[in-house]
Amino acid sequence: MRILSRAILLGIGLAVGLLPAGAWAQTSSGKIVGAVKDSSGGLLPGVTIVAKNLATGTKRDTVTNDRGEFELSGLAPGRYQLDAELSGFRSYSQGPVTVRVNEETRVDPTLSVGALNETVTVEAEGIQVQTTTSVVGKVVDEKQILELPLSGRNFADLGLLTPGVTTRGQGTSAGSSFYVHGQRSDANNFLLDGVSDNSLEGNALQARPNVDAVQEFKIQTSNFSAEFGRNTGSVVNVVTKSGTNAFSGSGWEFLRSDKFQARNYFARTSPPPLKFNQYGGTLGGPVIRNKTFFFGSFEGYREGRGQTRQTIVATAQERAGDFSFLKKSLIDPATGLPFPGNVIPQDRIDPAALKLLSLM
Repeated sequence: MRILSRAILLGIGLAVGLLPAGAWAQTSSGKIVGAVKDSSGGLLPGVTIVAKNLATGTKRDTVTNDRGEFELSGLAPGRYQLDAELSGFRSYSQGPVTVRVNEETRVDPTLSVGALNETVTVEAEGIQVQTTTSVVGKVVDEKQILELPLSGRNFADLGLLTPGVTTRGQGTSAGSSFYVHGQRSDANNFLLDGVSDNSLEGNALQARPNVDAVQEFKIQTSNFSAEFGRNTGSVVNVVTKSGTNAFSGSGWEFLRSDKFQARNYFARTSPPPLKFNQYGGTLGGPVIRNKTFFFGSFEGYREGRGQTRQTIVATAQERAGDFSFLKKSLIDPATGLPFPGNVIPQDRIDPAALKLLSLM
């Protein structure tokens, strides 16, 4: 039964991992918006807009409306090339354009009169300032996740980079939760690739992917869309990495050992034994180029720690039932009278208790 269960889970994991790059939940995606104009500033309807993911080669397209405006939503976070074409005008190409989770990137192409085989290329990022939404929040990107120091490799600790977010104690590693604008820690809504990731106890982050598997995440602290619902504290949207047209991977191991620790100044002995290993790796790549990809990750840890426990252990005299050294009389619960000489007869001591004492 256990083998069968693992096989089913593995099959589900592979099926999810092999989904096309376009199969992203709306709540974990971004969008590119803009308006197309000609060189005189007039709006151009009917312009074909194509966004190509530079990592996977997948494309999304749309056509500008009668006001020259367009919107490409449901885009997986990443870097894109944006192309615009209209008969009688030179083609327009801009990139890389960065799309982030739950954010819109604005690109306003300008087409000049000419032939389609002529292309105007613009090497510039899109405008990241949110002009059509009042959502307050911050995206923590892959560079920050991988390069900023993290005790315990918990990416959720980086939530403190967002204004209005605080924690109680030394970080979020224990419960993977935080307080937003003074609200309770259970007022947050955690999403993992668009799917609810809230624990039933404490409403904290349930599944915590390792740092190298997280592409980026965003904490929306106020004014977020009603599509998220659930809680009023914040929306924490985590996006994991996906495979691309190029094979890539990573490996790591972090070691802590008592061999590298100095003795506490007030301690009488050397540091207690400690050996902590945190290790893992990732691997991703194409199954069918420009169409289907895979990505997987693993992280594990082992910890061996020596601990000293102080307690009172019964002496050999006490184990034999001899408490004659006590000034206070021991009362026999069967008769209500003191045991003679404060010595408990061996036949009055429970065999199970004697067995337990012999193990201590």
